[in-house]
Amino acid sequence: MCVEHRFAKVIALGWYDGPTSGLTQCETCGRVYQFEELDYALHRADDGMNLEVFSLALLPADAFDQAMRVLPDAAAAHWPIWCPPWLFLSGTDRAAAEQGIDDILEQAVAPECIIASSDGLQTFWASRAVRRAEIEQGRDWFEYLGVERSRSKESA
Repeated sequence: MCVEHRFAKVIALGWYDGPTSGLTQCETCGRVYQFEELDYALHRADDGMNLEVFSLALLPADAFDQAMRVLPDAAAAHWPIWCPPWLFLSGTDRAAAEQGIDDILEQAVAPECIIASSDGLQTFWASRAVRRAEIEQGRDWFEYLGVERSRSKESA
């Protein structure tokens, strides 16, 4: 896994003050991952940035290209983070896109890593291997990564 590098392309399928789920591709090795937000800390006091924890599950090498073929308005995609417009001419077109994305995401293996990022998966504060059972159990992901959830200026 190539987590010390940044992701050049992020397709945000979920969004709340930044990407919460979708697909991403490593700029260095080209691997494609499904990502899911596990936890977040809003507006850390020391730097004013949100800090999020994501799980990463490996997808087939062509998953990113497959997604670009089924997503609406893919020709207008811009990087590093693209949130596709979920607008369709018909319900049939919408259903086909949803099914296409579901088919792609179903190919993901179990999450193998979690990362902490403050800029939508562009850079990492920390990363650590993880097993499926740990994801299913849930835990304090910030503690697991050894990253403080928040810090006041006085404690810095």
